[in-house]
Amino acid sequence: MRIPILTSAVNEFRDGLEFKRQLRERELIEWQRVRRFMFVCTGNICRSPYGAEVARRLAIPSLSSGIDTHTNLPANASARSVAARRGVDLSGHLTTQWKDVVPGDDLLIIAMESHHLRAVRAVAARANAQVTLMSVWCTPPQVRIADPYGKDDAFFMRCFDQIDAALQSLAESYRRQRAA
Repeated sequence: MRIPILTSAVNEFRDGLEFKRQLRERELIEWQRVRRFMFVCTGNICRSPYGAEVARRLAIPSLSSGIDTHTNLPANASARSVAARRGVDLSGHLTTQWKDVVPGDDLLIIAMESHHLRAVRAVAARANAQVTLMSVWCTPPQVRIADPYGKDDAFFMRCFDQIDAALQSLAESYRRQRAA
């Protein structure tokens, strides 16, 4: 029997440790190997498709997937609506399951939360793909990009603001290191 408060405290502790690790490791990304980004979240209906679409607008080849989703579902209606108000079109998005992804060593996998990182790390390591936590690219760095699913439009806006800010930082590093 799990005790919810204890489970929550353990998860927060693990997330904090992963956050600190990712803060250190973000400086170790081998940008010259990176050819495309893969954004990963839970359902691949809110955060990861938004991140992938914004990255593509920044001329960075990008994909997205979810660790707990079904294939070929559209983006969440609220995500589509809020993204459209920001000039980002998610109408053509269809979900992809992480288990259907075949990563290569040219991939930078960008997870929205620590548990997404834990879910993809073993497959990424076997493929020699690099991983990072998106929230460590925010200014200031955050522990996670919280899931807006089921929340109001204001929550979606804050979430997408975080993704946009992190992507600016990621894109700068991607371009600067690849040009060197």
